[in-house]
Amino acid sequence: LLLLSNKFMTILTNIKEKLYDFVNNNDKKRESFMWIESRLIRSIDPDKFIKGLNDHLDNQKRNDVLITQNLMRGDILMMLRVHSDISNFVSNIEEVRENWKNGLKEKLGEIEFQDISLSNLIASNDPNGKLDGKLEYYHAVSGTTYGNGGDFKAAAMFQKFVESIGPTLLDKGVRMFGLNPITGIPINRFMMVRGFTTAKVVEENLAVWNDPSEPTQSTYSSIWQDQFKGAEWRGGLFKTVRQIIH
Repeated sequence: LLLLSNKFMTILTNIKEKLYDFVNNNDKKRESFMWIESRLIRSIDPDKFIKGLNDHLDNQKRNDVLITQNLMRGDILMMLRVHSDISNFVSNIEEVRENWKNGLKEKLGEIEFQDISLSNLIASNDPNGKLDGKLEYYHAVSGTTYGNGGDFKAAAMFQKFVESIGPTLLDKGVRMFGLNPITGIPINRFMMVRGFTTAKVVEENLAVWNDPSEPTQSTYSSIWQDQFKGAEWRGGLFKTVRQIIH
């Protein structure tokens, strides 16, 4: 069995205190969070959808939407859009609805929404956008949280995770951020998204931990078990179709 690193043992020892701090200060911290709108769709004609949406965004000179295509199923696409606040989100939604009525629906073709959610950003290892425009692949996972305050606990642990190895991953070409959905089904879930600069970076870093000095996947699971006991995890590996500059 691999021994835990001293750094990780310190995190584990202090995590309960951090959880209380996170819950007590959550309302205050939320003021600085960005809001992320995510949409997972299935397209009958992915090429038509990608071209139609790219043309639409180009005409509006917008670079605030990430478009990715599932590598295992080309008809599945994931889109993320960053909002500075709720007012920005509301105005953008109204604009999308207007565009939808004015012909955008026909340009994109037939689609089916698999998942739609609005989330607040828990933590990111790239808050200054160092890797903007450079991420060619994305991996996204989502799991349901359980128990009293499971979503808060998962968020607190993820924040410590980002503080621990986030800078190292960023230097390797990996952007990582966590999302806490406030809409969608189910609402009690945690989402982690990672972006990679190249296929080689994906290969070297797709496993959450591949360094003997860091905790193993089994250790990671045991720490999170109270928050994700019996959870159904879903994940996908995507190729970037349109870059986002946030």
